[in-house]
Amino acid sequence: MSTGHSKNLAGIAATGIIALSLLAGCGSQAPSSASQKNAPIQIGYIGAFSGPGAPYGPQEEEQAKLAVSQINASGGVMGRKLQLVIKDSATDPNTASIAAKQLIEQVNVPALFMCDTSAVRNAVESVVKNQKVLFFYDTLYEGGAYLPNMYIDGEVPQQQVIPVYPYIMQKYHGKKWFIVGDDYVWPTKTSAVVKATVQKAGGSVVGTSYVPLGTSNFSSVLTQIQAARPNFLSMELIGTDAIAFMKQFYALGLEHHTKVVMLAIDNGTLQAMGQAGVGSLEPAGYFPAVQSAANTKYLKAYNKMFPQAPPPSFNIIPVYDSIMLWAKAANAAKSLNFNKVQAMMTKVSFDSPRGLLRYQSSTHGMPLTIYLAQFEPGGTEKIIHTFGDVQPGPQ
Repeated sequence: MSTGHSKNLAGIAATGIIALSLLAGCGSQAPSSASQKNAPIQIGYIGAFSGPGAPYGPQEEEQAKLAVSQINASGGVMGRKLQLVIKDSATDPNTASIAAKQLIEQVNVPALFMCDTSAVRNAVESVVKNQKVLFFYDTLYEGGAYLPNMYIDGEVPQQQVIPVYPYIMQKYHGKKWFIVGDDYVWPTKTSAVVKATVQKAGGSVVGTSYVPLGTSNFSSVLTQIQAARPNFLSMELIGTDAIAFMKQFYALGLEHHTKVVMLAIDNGTLQAMGQAGVGSLEPAGYFPAVQSAANTKYLKAYNKMFPQAPPPSFNIIPVYDSIMLWAKAANAAKSLNFNKVQAMMTKVSFDSPRGLLRYQSSTHGMPLTIYLAQFEPGGTEKIIHTFGDVQPGPQ
């Protein structure tokens, strides 16, 4: 991702409202008079435009803008345009909680979408759990979270790790793993699944290291990796932390004996890594290389709307999909009423670039086709194995 592109989008987001409609709307979302029938429906989005998660924010915003643009071009929701109201979480739980309260209590959004860390999600859950608002968490996470009004369409370890890590061990003929991650809920819980999966497959985890979010110097961690000489590294860092780590890892030449398996790296972050990311593996539910009519159509629209943007990634495309699914549910319900739209959320489906998606009624998660890809020079990827539809497991 180019720096100029990131700053431009982040600056737009800071204004609070992305005016995808020229009409102004405020207060209740249900039209109470004839003059309000054409007022836009405002939906909330919380993203990381600053802090350690900042590399993801602009690309997440692009997914939301693309979905809203396409929905509006197709007639909107019940004939009304959608309008995004965007808040910066700063990758901070307290900031995100305040933003969620503002969107729910002041803007009265019927739906709130978020792509952020699990620590931020946990904070926002406490805000939305007693509110009449549908909450969509749109990225990979550690699993195990459930609220009646929360829907999750990102990968969980049951999908990214359990079927994939034994395959990697067999294909690349190794058994020794090292884990490095940021010190918060997603990496620590994901690591538990990694350890159990590796041990079950006959391997071992020879080292584990967690660092605070925002870490830039990984010398002590890299010393541990050099000493352990693992075959594989489960890299559970995000954003700027991941970029710094991979550049330092590569500078020491550790890629010659340790294969890195990334779990949360988007194409923009990968591009920022440069040569350091080449050869690494990533299991995910989407890559631009997926061959399908829906993906071809999506990429054409995405590249037309954002010609300077990096290729879309698996951990941000859930934003696009969830907005599409919510709009389908609201149109099917012919209402913005919380109960009526909620009743339709697990009944509608969407032909996504990731495949035909539908939220499960039992978990509010979804089965996903999982791909294992290797990153190539130039920021592209090569899909080397497909695992088919993988269930998210109990939530």
